[in-house]
Amino acid sequence: MHDTDPLLITDGYTAVRTVPAVPGLHPELTISYRPALAKERHVFRQKMASPDAAVHEAAEADLIRRQLVSINGREYRDPDKVARLVPAVRAWAANLILGYEPADEAKDAKN
Repeated sequence: MHDTDPLLITDGYTAVRTVPAVPGLHPELTISYRPALAKERHVFRQKMASPDAAVHEAAEADLIRRQLVSINGREYRDPDKVARLVPAVRAWAANLILGYEPADEAKDAKN
């Protein structure tokens, strides 16, 4: 993550994770993303505490639009595209961004 301190997220840091294909759900995925910082995670968790499903949808979609670099080389910044992502793919993206799933450290890249 950082040349001198592996516990810090450097500004502009991009992580990558390759997710194996799941027949009937999605092909192999290469997800590039910018990890959320603590403040972003707190804000996200706060929004997810709402009982309103529309708030959950908006919070997750906003997180993905802001932090996702690409999936298999394609950008998903358009709200309509994010809304239509396969649920399993969307979950992978959100969990990676939030740090609930690890990156492939060997494939990490800086922009």
